[in-house]
Amino acid sequence: MPNGPTIIAKLRSAHPKMTWGLYLPDEDRWLDLLFNQELEARRFAKNLMQASTTA
Repeated sequence: MPNGPTIIAKLRSAHPKMTWGLYLPDEDRWLDLLFNQELEARRFAKNLMQASTTA
């Protein structure tokens, strides 16, 4: 598993909506969220990363 603040967006389920999982390596768990497309999931992950480094 990756170390540090890396967040991985991965398609976890395509039914009934697209569920993208964000892997949180510090907690060694997945956070599943609903997004319409991969771009939204990656944009959310990028914003989350920026917020975590500035907090």
